[in-house]
Amino acid sequence: MNLDNIAWLYTGRFLTGFGSGTYTLVAPVYIFEICEMSIRGALESSVALMIVIGHLSVVTMNLFMTGEAITIVCLVMPVIVAGKKAKMRLWHAPQNQ
Repeated sequence: MNLDNIAWLYTGRFLTGFGSGTYTLVAPVYIFEICEMSIRGALESSVALMIVIGHLSVVTMNLFMTGEAITIVCLVMPVIVAGKKAKMRLWHAPQNQ
């Protein structure tokens, strides 16, 4: 590795750490502010559960895939899930009469 690659490595690690810290802080605060008291605990714990499941899935993929393939899967999966949710919302949207 030359100095240029190490600088990019540290930059990527910093940005990844900053992003992870941000969503770890912001998501529970947002949920706390907008949801009803009766479901707040379940939603708060689901954030932590999804983070752990995401980390576990990437570590498991690392056993069977290359780094480039894991990157592609991690970029494509949110797009697929968001597309299915958007399609579901449009399919079940209430009709204006």
